[in-house]
Amino acid sequence: MSAREQVLAALRRRAVVPVDHPGGEGPWSPAVASPDLFCERLAAAGGQAVRVGSIDELIAAVRRQPVVTSARRVVSLLEETSAPAFEDAERGATGDLSDVDFVLAPGVLGVAENGAVWVGEPTRSDRSAYYLTQHLGLVVAEGDLVGNMHDAYRRLGAVVGRFGCFISGPSKTADIEQALVIGAHGAR
Repeated sequence: MSAREQVLAALRRRAVVPVDHPGGEGPWSPAVASPDLFCERLAAAGGQAVRVGSIDELIAAVRRQPVVTSARRVVSLLEETSAPAFEDAERGATGDLSDVDFVLAPGVLGVAENGAVWVGEPTRSDRSAYYLTQHLGLVVAEGDLVGNMHDAYRRLGAVVGRFGCFISGPSKTADIEQALVIGAHGAR
């Protein structure tokens, strides 16, 4: 048996067997999908949550944000926010998103334990909109909050599509001269 085969055999003998979520109460497992906990955890990750009751309140809240009032281009991927409130991402022949300052997009579900939002395949625009914009606003219905990542994956099931990911707070890195940089690899 070659060294490679010995290593692979040893790994197979020690393979981790999947286990169920242990349950129970504790900081690792919120008992409920609390909107307050979601807002708190998102803030801890560097994001900001704004709770609204209607699409009109959402549009008004977004328009009051300083990053939107000073933006050159604001694009919405939400069906409910058509012009003139926001520019439609499909306008223009080129689909160029390089100068977009703010994108408002739908989130599939939010996770209370860490403030993460699952985004899936956009239906009206390129998925690059999530990463090329300077600022990103994700909209999640309160009924689409889950308590923890185990609940999130259970709810998502077998996700069909070419794209999906969790986003929580702004892009951050401290690789460059050990200084924290916000927005280096995505939205701020």
